Amino acid sequence: MKFFDELKRRNVIKATIAYITVAWVLLQIISVVFPSFGAPQWVIKIFMFVLIAGLPVWIIFSWVYELTPEGLKKTKKVAIEHSITEQTNKRLNIIIILTLMLLAAITYFKNPETDAEAYTEKSSIRLSEKSIAVLPFKNDSPDKDNVYFCDGIMEGVRENLSKVPELSVVSRTSVEQYRENSPSVTEIADELGVNYILEGSVLRIGDRSIIRARLIYAPEDQNLWSEKYDREMEDIFSVLAEVTTSIAQKLKATISPEVLKSIEYEPTTDLTAYDYYLQGKEYFNNYLLSARQEDFNNADRLFQNALDLDSTFALAYVERARILKEKHQYEFYNNEYLVDSILFLCNKAIELDPSSADAYSMRGKFYDDFLFEIAKAEEDLKMALKLNPNHVGALRQMSWLTRLHHLDIVTALKLLKTLEKLDRSVRELQRTFEMYALCYRQIDYREKELYYLNKAMELGSGVNYEKAWYFVIHDQIPEAIEFIMESEKDSQIKFGALGFYYLLLKDYKNSLVYYNKWAELVKEEGAHNSSGVKDWHRYGQVLMETGRRDDGMKIMKDQLKRNEKLLVNFQVGYEIFYENAGIHAFLGNKKEALKNLRRFDQSHRWEKKIDLIQFDPLFDGIRDNEEFKAMINKELIWKRQVRAEVKSLENKGEL
Repeated sequence: MKFFDELKRRNVIKATIAYITVAWVLLQIISVVFPSFGAPQWVIKIFMFVLIAGLPVWIIFSWVYELTPEGLKKTKKVAIEHSITEQTNKRLNIIIILTLMLLAAITYFKNPETDAEAYTEKSSIRLSEKSIAVLPFKNDSPDKDNVYFCDGIMEGVRENLSKVPELSVVSRTSVEQYRENSPSVTEIADELGVNYILEGSVLRIGDRSIIRARLIYAPEDQNLWSEKYDREMEDIFSVLAEVTTSIAQKLKATISPEVLKSIEYEPTTDLTAYDYYLQGKEYFNNYLLSARQEDFNNADRLFQNALDLDSTFALAYVERARILKEKHQYEFYNNEYLVDSILFLCNKAIELDPSSADAYSMRGKFYDDFLFEIAKAEEDLKMALKLNPNHVGALRQMSWLTRLHHLDIVTALKLLKTLEKLDRSVRELQRTFEMYALCYRQIDYREKELYYLNKAMELGSGVNYEKAWYFVIHDQIPEAIEFIMESEKDSQIKFGALGFYYLLLKDYKNSLVYYNKWAELVKEEGAHNSSGVKDWHRYGQVLMETGRRDDGMKIMKDQLKRNEKLLVNFQVGYEIFYENAGIHAFLGNKKEALKNLRRFDQSHRWEKKIDLIQFDPLFDGIRDNEEFKAMINKELIWKRQVRAEVKSLENKGEL
């Protein structure tokens, strides 16, 4: 009892409490301030270690020494009647109270939770509280060519997690940049806007696989869960399901029975077919990055090999459809066989696996882009997003469809904001910024259009023609010509664009120079974009304007016949009505021109055409027609109304 009384008299207990509270406040401040300056987590841990190590030193110090009016003295040398421990006790009380008040304030503003799963990220760049990135798994196998298998396992886990509605999962392409370049977990999370990171490795030896996975709460660099799976290859799909359910459970994300059934679904019982499929995916992903034809051909062959071994392998049917679409993308306009083939492959995949978001997304995109069956496209895309709320392909196509067919610019922009956060790869971000620009162009919101075009151009040259079109519609056609001349290599697309720009200037001599080059390359190489199929009448127009009237007339009439075939095959070819209207207007057939223009107007797909038609030479013959002027005026009014709505939502912070 005397020892305890002496501890109290010497203020050792109060000094210890004061030290702990002050140290805790310091740690809270450091944990907020240091990351702001880019300090790694180990710096904070060193400070924590120093403060903990200092506690016993402080306790001994407060026992041995006493504060006196003359300074520090050893306690045993201070007479009790000269001691000021009572005043020191009061000072320590004040320090403790003030420190606790400061701690309460810090806790209120920082709002940390003791349970790691309950952290809520307040930063606007975060996708959501339960946002996660699955990094490329390391290949621990002796065979270094086994990377495709590691990627397949990683993608399998990522795909399964994407199906859980409460989770926000960034795309595969977003994390590819960290395969070789590996900054800290905290830095990766900040760049991707996620709270959680999943790391893993795969060791494949014969018929066995050892898969390690680790879930990290990135803001604190805290390991939440880790597991090792040593299984036979035949159990690979159950491992993917176990990893998914374990992570969902750790993050307190609910998995419905329907989602669980999809996660536990085994796409094939033939492991060799699965191996072919994974190799094919690897080659196709490499092709998308490099455009090497050899990679594309290998992917094509391997997906077919997978189907040869297992004709019930739904995922392989989807990839075969993707291959066919990529290989013949500009032949669909006049090849019914290809259309039927794509639909057959998608339908077969859905029949075999009704939970395949990829199959619904692929079919929905095809319905939209090539068949113009918008209701069917929207139904498929909605189903894809129901099955996989993080499906970036379906999100992108839905934004496109919403903007063009429903003219719902606000919803399209909101979908793009989600897409921008889920798909952070350079190539896909560029596409997203381009789509932002197209949304703003459609409502003539020039500042935002130019802003996003410039952001897209910072990431590469893939949007040069969209930037050139910005010049064209804002009466800067010479600037568009100069820009494309300097920025693009010679190609049929470049020559066709330059021919068209000179045509708009009514400089038919220069236009003919480039249209001649364009026509020669299209005949030699085949069409590299849709203009190689449906823009021959522009060439005909230039020929007629430069004295070759018979040649030009023949090309124009041939284009009308080609367009009629397209309309029969695909029922609704919205741009074709515009082109037909232009041809008829140029040839003096006002009645047919207005008839086709009405059909085009009913499709609600003016987009670029509303800007073009105001100075398109094809329509000079009907420019004074009242119906013609009324159609244009109606679209311009719509632009103003939607632009005002978008700006209002922006001012409110709702967009």
